[in-house]
Amino acid sequence: MKESSTSHSLEPAQVSSFWQTIQANVRQHRTVPITAASRDQPIPLSFAQMRLWQLYQIDPHNYANHVPAIVRLQGELNRVALEQSLRELTLRHEILRTKFPTIAGQPVQVIGSEEEFQLDEIDLRHLAEPERAIAVDQWIRKVQEEPFDLAIGPLWRVKLLHLADDEFLLIRCMHHLIYDGWSGSIFKRELKLLYAAFSTGQASPLPPLPIQYADYAVWQRHTLTEQALSPLRQYWRHQLSAPIAPLELPSDRARSSITTRVSAKQQLMLSPELTQALKFLSQQEGVSLFVTLLSAFKTLLFGYHQQTDLLVCAPFANRQQLNLKKLIGYFNSVLPMRTDLSGNPTWRTMLQRVSQVTLEAQAHSDLPLQAIAQFPSMARIPLSRVLFALQNVPPQPFELIGLVSAPIVHEQPAADFDLSVSFQEQNGRLVGTFTYNSALFKDTTIATMLSNFQKLLEQGVEDLDQCLIDLTSEIRTERERSTLSSLNTVPIWLLSDLEKWLFGSQNVIQERIAQLWSKVLGLPHSEAGQVPLNIFANFFELGGHSLAAAQLIQNLEEEFQVQLSLQQLLENPTILELAECVSSQEHSSQQGSPFLVPMQTNGSLTPLFFIPPGDGSERALAINAHRLRLLGKDQPVYGLCTQKTNGEGWLQTGFHASVEAIAGDYVKAIRAVQPQGPYLIMGDCIASQIALEVAQQLIAQNQTVARLIILDFNLSWGKTRPTHTPTPTEISAAIAATQPLAHQEWGEFYEMVQAHYRAILATYQPQPYAGTITLIATETTTSEDPTLGWAAVAQGGIEVCIVPGDHNSYMSQFLHTTIAQIRACLLEIHTAIAANQPLTLSATPTFRALESVQVPKLDQAAAQTAWSNCPSEERLEKLYQRALEMQPERVDLHLKRGYLAKQQGNWDLAIACAEQVLALDPNHSEAYQLLNNARSLREGQDMPWFKTLKLRCKKVLHRIWSVH
Repeated sequence: MKESSTSHSLEPAQVSSFWQTIQANVRQHRTVPITAASRDQPIPLSFAQMRLWQLYQIDPHNYANHVPAIVRLQGELNRVALEQSLRELTLRHEILRTKFPTIAGQPVQVIGSEEEFQLDEIDLRHLAEPERAIAVDQWIRKVQEEPFDLAIGPLWRVKLLHLADDEFLLIRCMHHLIYDGWSGSIFKRELKLLYAAFSTGQASPLPPLPIQYADYAVWQRHTLTEQALSPLRQYWRHQLSAPIAPLELPSDRARSSITTRVSAKQQLMLSPELTQALKFLSQQEGVSLFVTLLSAFKTLLFGYHQQTDLLVCAPFANRQQLNLKKLIGYFNSVLPMRTDLSGNPTWRTMLQRVSQVTLEAQAHSDLPLQAIAQFPSMARIPLSRVLFALQNVPPQPFELIGLVSAPIVHEQPAADFDLSVSFQEQNGRLVGTFTYNSALFKDTTIATMLSNFQKLLEQGVEDLDQCLIDLTSEIRTERERSTLSSLNTVPIWLLSDLEKWLFGSQNVIQERIAQLWSKVLGLPHSEAGQVPLNIFANFFELGGHSLAAAQLIQNLEEEFQVQLSLQQLLENPTILELAECVSSQEHSSQQGSPFLVPMQTNGSLTPLFFIPPGDGSERALAINAHRLRLLGKDQPVYGLCTQKTNGEGWLQTGFHASVEAIAGDYVKAIRAVQPQGPYLIMGDCIASQIALEVAQQLIAQNQTVARLIILDFNLSWGKTRPTHTPTPTEISAAIAATQPLAHQEWGEFYEMVQAHYRAILATYQPQPYAGTITLIATETTTSEDPTLGWAAVAQGGIEVCIVPGDHNSYMSQFLHTTIAQIRACLLEIHTAIAANQPLTLSATPTFRALESVQVPKLDQAAAQTAWSNCPSEERLEKLYQRALEMQPERVDLHLKRGYLAKQQGNWDLAIACAEQVLALDPNHSEAYQLLNNARSLREGQDMPWFKTLKLRCKKVLHRIWSVH
């Protein structure tokens, strides 16, 4: 692997000791024997299977993980013996009758019953030769390309085409989830033995298998605990800590413009003499043949772009225990092989560097690729570019007694890597197969690569002491000539294009997508003061790869409650296009209501309808989205807002003249989703008045409101409002005059919308309410009335739930405690609804104590100590300090400590806490916000964020214009 700064700062003996310690820890779990596991409990997927399952979820129609095999059989076929042999294989290997449904949101292995295997035979003898050839091709494509249903199974299929009296075609296709390259040799060897036995009326000659793949998956999950994975993570984090540039390939087309993965293949056959010379060279240098071939391949890549830090993926069989070598199943682990080519090394030096990388990777091959891909340094590195493999399993020809068999090579329908190189020895010759994405590479380009690769091998065998520059001189000359001949003039960049890079015109969906991109790709967040993503940024140009795409799609589906596929991401790779795709799904799911925003549609409980504070816009909902999801996956939540946005600024849904008018539209939206009660309505801060009016109108329509929940709002707000507040009509007219908005200073517009919203709330006069109210109030309230005025209107009764903190901290610093209180209240309500019990409260206000609510252990200790003992801020700081001494990696505690420091005016400590969070999680947006805010406060520049952003934009544009 590429040497990191840590290696340079240690003595060689220390480095050796460091790796020996890690490798000793790694080897421990591999010595634990695999035993038969119980089938009474759900069987998990192995780590390798989980990666393939995740890829399937984002694109079920991707054929790249289909493993086809076609063989022509000539002679007298015993069809009954063949079917019996395939059936016996299905009974012998549980994985061949395993399906992968989802239980409680998690995929599991379910082993099917010992059903009889049916071999489908298709008789094509009646067709003339041209028609028969067409039918054969159609059947091959059908078997290869038809998607598998992982939840239903089976995950393999076999068809026998009868071409003539003594001629057959056996077509087989397996899903990678149950089958790898090693499995192919097992399958063919056992099928050969079984067919020979059953053809002569004998019993199966194969001994029973001591374990099955399911036993391995359970063993892996039990032995590869967090403790066992820790040294593996330590190793890979060390090796991949330095920044990595994406791998450059001699492709003919830009990767970002490609949305298809149609594959093509070309082969390179080395002479027996060159094959033997490479083996001898490997023995002489004390390295494996795989290392020699990989070194030559990395030298080839260096020749095209002179890239000295090369990362290529390679598969490892991961069958360390003897019993695993007898099983069919997917055991492969794919690992990133990083090599440092700096310093113009000789090929001899290259061999040693690649050998060290390979040996260390094999010793640490149990960490799943998906875990490695989540390291910050890997966030922008596509891991699906190049795969290099040497098939070191002894080749097993397909043989059935009494038949002449010949494999048929048929084109693979899809490529899972941009370029995949696989070598295998056949009849004393090394044969290399280059499988490539034909949309990226021309056939002539790959042919040239094969020729250059053979020349490198021949040169390396002759002289191991040639340096990289000399070895690749011909490739560089050829590449430069090709580049010069292909240069074309392009239009100059116009200043008028600058407007598309403006960040200010992004809407809420686009902003949230940009945040998710930043998290998945490891990019700096715009709140950190860095250059933000623009709406024309392309996910794949920024380093997006298959695993990153899977993570992004999962995050988008959780965030927006939509269903997305990889194909949609490929077709809509920019923020603008993806936002439109998400928005169209959201709007279609909202049954035409412009006021409703689904925040979490999963779950079987009574939905909660949430009305946000602030300006009542979709932006205000987005701020609260992550908080409301903490209510649990089974709690559906819908947001209601007065203003929603699209790609051109604000989407006008009407500026209401009164709270009653807003509530009227909200009720229509609510009943479109949930036609009948009981209803759960929640209002936050000043929006509580709208929530009250919504509940009033629902009751007026003879509907039941199970509970009206109010979040920390004093109903007397607005009675002392200024006498010169603009009227709603005046503000609406002013807002209308600001259109169009796409390229305007929208910060001022945001202020006007908020002023309009607050103005109509100030005119609202609450009326007595016949239903029940739950009030979430903070412990620091200064009101003389502990019900904050709500007891005066709550005719059905009111309960008050006290939470720690003040109005600014109860939903941030004490978020988990507050959510726990709300969840406790909702649990009682849902229980009553399920039991058809009356939802009543005492006429006298009741108070819910915090002690009755279970919150996370550390949060509960901190909250209860702060509340019941009334400690000083200094004591709370010491509490956080002690907690962090025990759990220094607790990001939430560092963040809470930072907020406390900011509240105390200790800017330096707040900055230090934010920086500590970013050291643990470089993509933590809330930490960036705290860091910037504390820095601004320390410098006396506590500006609203939109004004700060506006100034930055002006400065950037001024610099651009001054240059031009």
